[in-house]
Amino acid sequence: AEVGLAGLGDRETTDLSGGQQQRLAVAAALARSPKLLIADEVTSMVDPVGRAELIEILAELPRRRAITVVLITHRDSEARAADRVIHLEAGRVVEHHPEGMRPEAISPPLPQRHDEHGQALLVVRDLAHTYLPGSPWEVTALKSVNFQVNSGDGVLIVGGNGSGKSTLAWILAGLITPTR
Repeated sequence: AEVGLAGLGDRETTDLSGGQQQRLAVAAALARSPKLLIADEVTSMVDPVGRAELIEILAELPRRRAITVVLITHRDSEARAADRVIHLEAGRVVEHHPEGMRPEAISPPLPQRHDEHGQALLVVRDLAHTYLPGSPWEVTALKSVNFQVNSGDGVLIVGGNGSGKSTLAWILAGLITPTR
């Protein structure tokens, strides 16, 4: 019910729309009562109304459930729901100044926040990752990435295709080991 799927418990997952399946994935993660939720492109195949609803659900989690949320997306428009934005470009954290963005939502490359949201829950220092190092297909996805996420934060990680967002999400989730 919390993710908007009330009354659909008896349906086959294959009968759910793409947006409903995304909501189900969020519900499955919430069922484990995590302290940190990393949502990688959770709105990518969702219509605009469903996208706005998912962002609203995720934005309320730090307040409602005391869950720290890190949303990975290429949609700059989703940044307005975040407490802070970390912008990746070519594998590096860069300054993020989209038009109309609240100044307090813009994060410096090395935020030192230990104030309103609590203790550091995730600290990333000098993170780098290269796929197939030493081969002709070597690709550097992340270069010296630094940031901190505190308990209760709602953080958006944004960047274009190939900027390193998903690689960062996979490393944060423990699915791959960084090369540095």
